[in-house]
Amino acid sequence: MADLHVPIRPGTDALLLLALLQVIFAERLARPGRLAAFADGLGAIEELVTHFTPEAVAAATGVPSAVTARWRASSRPPSRPWPTAAWASPCRSSAGWRAG
Repeated sequence: MADLHVPIRPGTDALLLLALLQVIFAERLARPGRLAAFADGLGAIEELVTHFTPEAVAAATGVPSAVTARWRASSRPPSRPWPTAAWASPCRSSAGWRAG
């Protein structure tokens, strides 16, 4: 469940997306793995977003760079991968919460 609502200025969604992509590339969080063969142009995207730092877009989006810093800390992959199972994720339906 989300614990933070981040309102952004209307029309600045793309700027925030570019800033988040910049963080992903700058901090080497992008790991395409087996999808690399299907992901043409990742280098070009990385180059494109270089100047869209959270600090650079904060004034336009209204999202303080400290909020993006919080996202950075929470997006770090664990040192050891956690086992995941799609069927074990909780889902909410009209009947309430259930295992997905």
